[in-house]
Amino acid sequence: MRLKMIKIKNLAVSYGSKQTLAINQLHIAHGEKICLIGKSGSGKTTLIECIYQLRTYTGEIETNLQQVSFTPQKSDLIPNFKVKTNVLMARFGGRHLLHNISSLLRDHRLVNEIIAILGMSDKKDRYVNTLSGGEQQRVLIARAIYENKQIYLLDEPTSAMDIINSKNVIEVLLHY
Repeated sequence: MRLKMIKIKNLAVSYGSKQTLAINQLHIAHGEKICLIGKSGSGKTTLIECIYQLRTYTGEIETNLQQVSFTPQKSDLIPNFKVKTNVLMARFGGRHLLHNISSLLRDHRLVNEIIAILGMSDKKDRYVNTLSGGEQQRVLIARAIYENKQIYLLDEPTSAMDIINSKNVIEVLLHY
């Protein structure tokens, strides 16, 4: 039997008396790639937020959050930091200061490669607040890839990108 990376059973989310999301059963196995498609307001973001434990729900969700990289719809980049610094910060969470300094010194080449495959090499030393919305989304994707987790939860990751960059980002994500 294949290891399940995410298991959902009897998930329900309500706002007041109105149920907004109901999933009887969903298993996403190791190696599977899925894309949620639906109308605005259909519960895609709600599901992602439930999996990442950001929303109250009833039911069961099994996953190892240590293996999940979450990229929200709204940028949580640090605007007055440069692109490369924002990407490098992906591995800072909950780690010792010396580990973080070591990552900064050690991982520059890897971060440059990730930024390059997303077509952002010429912007790696720019401040995030000078970038367009689509460019900021590519920084968020670079950060998720560099974070090197088993699961990516990406909420509308290409919504502000043109078709060429959207296609490239999707191809990159399918590779990782």
